[in-house]
Amino acid sequence: MAQDKANFFFILEDQANAIPNHILLYYQGQEWTYHQVRLIAQRFGNYFLSLGLNSGGTVPIIQNIDHKKLITRSCSDGLHK
Repeated sequence: MAQDKANFFFILEDQANAIPNHILLYYQGQEWTYHQVRLIAQRFGNYFLSLGLNSGGTVPIIQNIDHKKLITRSCSDGLHK
């Protein structure tokens, strides 16, 4: 795997292509597949891009973690210029 592809977003993307309907997250009785998590990550990534955040940018999270915040933090690694 190339150095620039060795982060959570690209691993998620590879897995979502290979096994989209497998469960990735289980939290408080809810579950999300690789495909669902990729869609959520892409929505957050597009939002950050619309704000002008570039690849490699940092998104601070200062709250109790839940599944959407976990995905938000992780997807910031996959932003494209």
